[in-house]
Amino acid sequence: GEWGLRFLILVGGLGLLWVVAHSRWVDRQLGRAIGWALRRWTHLDVRDYAALLDLHGEYRVVEHVVQPGDWLANRTLADLKLRDEGVLVLGIRRADGTYVGAPRGWTAVHPGDTLIIYGREGLLQELCRRRSGPEGDRAHHRAKEEQQRILEAERRR
Repeated sequence: GEWGLRFLILVGGLGLLWVVAHSRWVDRQLGRAIGWALRRWTHLDVRDYAALLDLHGEYRVVEHVVQPGDWLANRTLADLKLRDEGVLVLGIRRADGTYVGAPRGWTAVHPGDTLIIYGREGLLQELCRRRSGPEGDRAHHRAKEEQQRILEAERRR
């Protein structure tokens, strides 16, 4: 009866939303419309940052909120040596709301900070789960070795 019709409408609506959300055509059209609106009514430098950072491949930009037991917590970027793993810290949003753009080696990472990091997706997932202590240090060492293999393979091309 009435419940069956409501259920069909709900399922149909969810299906339509799913199709729209996964449509490349819709994504392109929205991107064009947003770009046009930004150029028309703002003075922002509009660029396709996803293309600029090659985010369509295995590389991603993620935000990670640092927890007290994280391998990243209470250390400087120089101590962490994330570049050796192929990870770049693009910025840090402090717990108090301040933002550190393009942080340098002496910049400390504190629990509650949100790191904006760029790198290979699988590595970033592992890094965000990495806990402090010897196991975290071993994971860092493995990630550095993997990055060296990637760089060697790129040099040979």
